[in-house]
Amino acid sequence: EPDLTHFTALDPSRVRITGGRAPAAVDGAGPVQVALPVVAAEALKLKPGARLTVTDRLRDKKQRVLVTGVYEAADRSDPYWQLDPLGGRGVRKLAFTTYGPLLTDPSVLASGRLAEGETSWLASADFAELTTGSMEGLRKASAGAPKALAAAPVFASGITAKTSLPTVLDQLDRALLVSRSTLMIVAVQLVLLAAYALLLVARLLNSERDGERELLRARGGSRGRITSFAAIEALLLAVPAAVVAPLLAGPLTGLLAERSALSRIGLKVQEASTGTVWLV
Repeated sequence: EPDLTHFTALDPSRVRITGGRAPAAVDGAGPVQVALPVVAAEALKLKPGARLTVTDRLRDKKQRVLVTGVYEAADRSDPYWQLDPLGGRGVRKLAFTTYGPLLTDPSVLASGRLAEGETSWLASADFAELTTGSMEGLRKASAGAPKALAAAPVFASGITAKTSLPTVLDQLDRALLVSRSTLMIVAVQLVLLAAYALLLVARLLNSERDGERELLRARGGSRGRITSFAAIEALLLAVPAAVVAPLLAGPLTGLLAERSALSRIGLKVQEASTGTVWLV
């Protein structure tokens, strides 16, 4: 099979010219100016200034091409490159090898010198204000968006619309469930540890107070008076703990989320102590 390539016009902000110059518009007589991906240029051993001829598979028409420069994707991880069948890699080898795309001026594609192709758009949204409570509504809305877009009168000639947002939201939902479970396990472990510590301290205090209670009884202390002393001692420990614990819960939980595996998912813990925290 012969090697394949295709012409395209890309967003200038998504590419970086690494050699030569960007292609410019030309009249109908001159060769089409293009910029090659760096990987494709190296594989084909072409440099700026090289000339070649390509053949249109649909119209069997030969087209002269002038290489004016080489380029690379400014950011290969940018979702923009999902629009490129080669994903911004420059070369793809299957049963045949595809090079490209050949970056050219948009006016060339509109001039009719090249066979008509497809036009692609990538719509992206700002999810900075997205909350867990709005995820379900967004999932339902995004699932029906491709059909609604395809049914729009402006695209009556035909359109293919697809979105990966529902899949991403499902993955995010599972990640949140795992994160909550992890946080709950840690919280339960801390509660058990705190309960064990309280029981141990209570047992030690009880052992220390046995002798004092016997001495108070020997000196005529009533059961009510001894009980009141014990209650006052318990309050001296419990009240400060009840006041300080809600104040430290937020910062300590945030520190746990920041220093543990939870930081990889960008978990942000609200540090303000709410009424529920004080109640618990």
